[in-house]
Amino acid sequence: MTMLLQDLKARAETDPAAAAELAQQRAQQSEAVKKSRQKMYADAAAGDPEAQARYERFLATKRENYHRKKQTEAEAAQAT
Repeated sequence: MTMLLQDLKARAETDPAAAAELAQQRAQQSEAVKKSRQKMYADAAAGDPEAQARYERFLATKRENYHRKKQTEAEAAQAT
């Protein structure tokens, strides 16, 4: 995280203008991620081998994160 972003987050706690700027940056980032994923999905569906490989890696990462989260939750439940 950059120093500017850290500073903006700190200012956003008390300054409404900084909070609005932070919200705008988050919205722009969210849209960029959405657009990138939609492009990846479309390229993979169109048969681009590089996009298909990227999509498979994306899905594999999602599966790994899901199973890691479930394992952590199960371990936490056993500890209590």
